[in-house]
Amino acid sequence: MVLKFQIATPRRALTLPLFMYPSFRLPVLPCLALCALSLPLWLAAQPSALSAARGGFAGPAAGALSLDVLKTALTLTDTQVAAIAPLLDLINKGQQDLTAAQLATTGSSGAAIAAITAILTDAQKTQFAALANPQFPARGGARGGAGRGRGGAGPAANTLPYLSQPALGGLSFDKPLAIVTAPGEPQSLYILEKENGQVIRIPDVTKPERVTVLDLSAEIGNLDNERGLLAIAFHPDYQKNHLFYLWFTASNADGSQSVDRLARFTMGSDGKADPKSEQPLISQVDRANNHNGGQLAFGPDGYLYLSMGDEGGSNGEWQNTQLIDKNFFAGMIRIDVDKRPGSLPPNPHPAVHAGTYTVPADNPWVGAKTFNGLPVDPAKVRTEYWAVGLRNPWRWSFDPVTGLLWEGDVGQERIEEVNLIHGGGNYGWNFREGNEAFVIPSYRGGRTPYSPIVPPPPDPNRVKPDGLKFDEPVFTYFHPGLAPAGDLNTGNSITGGIVYRGKAIPALAGHYIFADYSSGLIWALSPVTADKEGKLTSKVTVEIIARRSGIVSFAQDPVTGDLLVANISGGTIERLVTNPNPVPVVAAPMPPAANP
Repeated sequence: MVLKFQIATPRRALTLPLFMYPSFRLPVLPCLALCALSLPLWLAAQPSALSAARGGFAGPAAGALSLDVLKTALTLTDTQVAAIAPLLDLINKGQQDLTAAQLATTGSSGAAIAAITAILTDAQKTQFAALANPQFPARGGARGGAGRGRGGAGPAANTLPYLSQPALGGLSFDKPLAIVTAPGEPQSLYILEKENGQVIRIPDVTKPERVTVLDLSAEIGNLDNERGLLAIAFHPDYQKNHLFYLWFTASNADGSQSVDRLARFTMGSDGKADPKSEQPLISQVDRANNHNGGQLAFGPDGYLYLSMGDEGGSNGEWQNTQLIDKNFFAGMIRIDVDKRPGSLPPNPHPAVHAGTYTVPADNPWVGAKTFNGLPVDPAKVRTEYWAVGLRNPWRWSFDPVTGLLWEGDVGQERIEEVNLIHGGGNYGWNFREGNEAFVIPSYRGGRTPYSPIVPPPPDPNRVKPDGLKFDEPVFTYFHPGLAPAGDLNTGNSITGGIVYRGKAIPALAGHYIFADYSSGLIWALSPVTADKEGKLTSKVTVEIIARRSGIVSFAQDPVTGDLLVANISGGTIERLVTNPNPVPVVAAPMPPAANP
């Protein structure tokens, strides 16, 4: 069995394999000590662990912590510099343990990182965490090797066309994860707080104040990593039926398993929703704590769309990808919550709460007898599927003007991607990552094998059926250290955005705005045209317009038209404003797409 130490981010697990041990329980304190001892080795292997995402300064060289960076960012005193220098040297040489003299001096629990933290003031510790945490992008396993001297760390925030500023009067939130509007409420916003299960309403954005309309803290259960309250959508006829839908993690009836749950709630006449009004529609057992899904929204057709990740871990290890007759993972579903005439009952499945929804008759795999050239049983097909081949679809949205569905799919080892989703689309995972063939990476650099309690990775000898083609991404970018020389478009964890249709920033009208959670880069993708299958019929250009790490959602202010972002790291909702001294940076052309 593998003992793993995890750092929670809102997007992915940071799994630090520590050592192999027999099947027995270790006391808590020794386990924590071992976790602390393993952290410096892991941190030293990460590229640009303290990057320019927050302060605009250049990060340390890949694979090493830089004293110069810490000195500048934290305003270290000469005494602190003298004490920290030998500790950094230990880390960068791959050593974990401190000497007895160092332990006596620092009072550390035995790890160099802990010793450095002990030297810092409270204010410096806060700044250190703010700088470091956004740059801990979990890959479901390290990428084996530091940066390759290619690509760039990206431009400093203050050189770009736009900057972020606090919105909503500077109100603070506990890990804000989503910002949405409700039909018929032209001045209000709703914000989800990931871990405390609160649905917050801002009744009037011009006079912002918080009102809790629903508290699901008693139901959400295990909150580690990407679990929690994840997405919300209001029924198109909300002003009459007062119905809204939530996607969140909970526990099954006996509390033995974690589930991803889609449920309906009713808003009361007092503006509060009673938790007892909950009606579950789908409760899908999910064995991992990452890739729990990314978005919930009603489409222009009035149907409810929901995206699901591949159940988590890494490499598609739970073997849910490229399947339509197993569970509800690695794709997007489309269901009829109004059960209109002509819609069909879903095929039976343990996750489905019978009678709570139907399936639109024009869903692409209704009646399917084959998938990817192989036979399937129509009675076992998850006819709810609208699109497949997604890894971790983190945030997507419909363009209110064109109806195009834009999605950001978080990558594994190399590539992040932007997709245009259409019915019947297959976006490749895990035969493909971005526009490259995906190859199960070798275990190197100290990576341990999977635990016996975890299924093995997909068969590396699995062969893509002849003639199978995938939908091409609209735009891709590499992880740090993998981009071509001169390409500044890098990051580790895409946050899908919105097509901006506001009037506050005319220059961005019609552009698709999206970001990377860890590098902090924010891009504007030029207005495009596409056919009904999501194939582009116009040229794509992409510009880096701003930089702010920790962004997990986008929205548009219903009154001012401001472009809003949810910053989970800072606990704030922010707006983009024009930088008076911008120096635009145009992205390098995307390489030709390929069908591996």
